[in-house]
Amino acid sequence: MSAVFELAENSELFIREQKRFGAALENIEKNVQSTNRIAKRYAAAPEPSAESFVNTPDTDRAIESNREWAAGIFENAENSELGKQAVADSVIVASEVPGLVRDCRKAASNWATLRGAAKRAKILEECGKALESRRAEFLEIMALEAGKTIEQGDPEVSEAVDFAYY
Repeated sequence: MSAVFELAENSELFIREQKRFGAALENIEKNVQSTNRIAKRYAAAPEPSAESFVNTPDTDRAIESNREWAAGIFENAENSELGKQAVADSVIVASEVPGLVRDCRKAASNWATLRGAAKRAKILEECGKALESRRAEFLEIMALEAGKTIEQGDPEVSEAVDFAYY
């Protein structure tokens, strides 16, 4: 590339660079190793558990099957009803708030006193698994409702899974 600015005017330099490029191509190994990357999320990292916390891996977008999976999510998001249903299921009227607060306080007390640490850990581990199993649904809602890309939403799902396990 030492002659890059003179290639158009100097045919000798062009031929020299052409020969160098050809020689470099001849020296490339013909048997290139395949990638070690695979679509299994936990192939390179241990799966989360109550015994030891590890961060949940994000989706590896360098893998073709993961890109196809993501494309399917965006196709579904165009006409998705998931977010609408989630909102409809969550809407309450003001008069219900005091009862819900009372129920939450009671549940918090019961959470601590009626279940030991091991039981609470198991419940949170199941929450983490449930969040992970619905990753595509969450990404579909994020795409439709907030215009998020996989690159933006996927780490947020991983973080939610991490909070459950942590």
